Parts: sequence; C-alpha cells; structure tokens
Amino acid sequence: MIKKLTTEDITAFDNLIMKYQDNFPDIEHLDGFLCAIACAPNQLPFSEIFPHLTSEGFEFPNQEEATQFMGYLFSYHNAVMKELSKPINGPEDIYVPFCLKENEDGNVDGIFWANGFMHGLAINHGAWESLLDNEDTFRIVTPMMAVSGQGHPDPKLRSETIPEEMREESLNIMFQNLNLAYACLRGELPDKKPLHEAPIIPINANQNVIH
Repeated sequence: MIKKLTTEDITAFDNLIMKYQDNFPDIEHLDGFLCAIACAPNQLPFSEIFPHLTSEGFEFPNQEEATQFMGYLFSYHNAVMKELSKPINGPEDIYVPFCLKENEDGNVDGIFWANGFMHGLAINHGAWESLLDNEDTFRIVTPMMAVSGQGHPDPKLRSETIPEEMREESLNIMFQNLNLAYACLRGELPDKKPLHEAPIIPINANQNVIH
C-alpha cells in the first residue's frame, strides 16, 4: 500500500533528488510532470514514465536507495492523483502544487512546474489530442505554455516575461486550468458556461499544500 505523502516525505524526497540532480529533474518540475500524467485518462505504467525522468544510463548506487526513491515517487504520484480527482466545490479543492520554489530573485514564478507539465503532456500527447485539437479547450493549456515559455533557451520560442504584478494571477489561472484539463479529458466539463467565461478562483500561489 502506498502511504500518505507528508511534509517530511517531500523534504526527504527533495533532498534525495538533489543528490541525483545531474540525472533527475527538480521536484517542482516533477510535480508539473506528474500532474500532466495524472490528467490523462490513460495511465502510463511507470516502466514507460521513468526513463523520461532520468538521464540515459542512470542507475541507483544500491537497491536500498532505489527502493526509497521509488517509494517517494509512487507516493507523490498517488497524492497528485487523489487531489486532482476530488470534486471541485470551492477554492479549497483546487490543486495547488505540493512544491513551488523561489527562483534566484526570491520569487515564485512556476516556470519549472510549467516546464514539467509540458514535459508530461509531450510524452503522452495522444491522450491529450481531444483537448488540444479543439479551439475552445486548447485554451486550457495556454497558461502553462506561456509560463513555461518564459525560460525557453531559444529566443524565437521564448514567451514574454510575465510582469511581477500579474504573476500570482497567472499562476492562479494555470492551476485552475489544470483542474479543468483533468475534467475535460474525462468529458466532465460543465456546459453551463463557455470556457472563456469560467471564473478565476483566487488561491495563494506561494502556499505549500500537503494533504
């Protein structure tokens, strides 16, 4: 049985990831990646997912650390799945990433999370086609694309930097749309309002949410 994810688990997992930082993405990136994986109605086996998270030829130094690492990873994935599958009855039900870190300027910009999300979407692109091929629902992922694109190494593909005064609202929209993506891919979007009129639910983007 996969145990409940705790604050202590996340701290320990983050420390373990830092030990392998040349071979494994940042925990914020991982959060976004697992959110995209969890949104898709077809659940990829970890044997297919894990190679996309590690450098080629990576191996754990011993079985003990491999078991510990994979235990944390399974627990993290399970926690993300649990949160995204909850009915949305109010702001408290919106999924806020377990890990959003400050950048070198001391701000939470969500770029690593958005990069991870786009990474997870890309490796399971077929499962997202129903959303991406529809002009209305495609807009659900445009906030993720905009935030992710701020850090793109190619200037031609780099999106404009989001102003400081708009950063929190941009993250609010991105995480609300994450929940919309989960519902949309399961045919559960409400018909009461067009997508572009969906209300923005205010949340604290700097909140460290542990369930």
